[in-house]
Amino acid sequence: MLDISVRRYFKIGGETMNVETLAEELHEAGRAAVEAGATVNPTGSKFLEWDEITEQAREGRRIQARYLLERYEINKK
Repeated sequence: MLDISVRRYFKIGGETMNVETLAEELHEAGRAAVEAGATVNPTGSKFLEWDEITEQAREGRRIQARYLLERYEINKK
């Protein structure tokens, strides 16, 4: 069974990173695209902050984070 705990931690570049942190970073990475109108976004060009999006949307980012962390070695700059 897949562990979907938000508290699951991974080693990244010698630092410990959890799923929640990477999920928030993935969300933030979309800011430039949203502001440029280069996404399918129901709010138009307004970027919604992490605490403004729904829990369902946050969970979607967590799923993306888990996927990446389970398959790739990610090094923080």
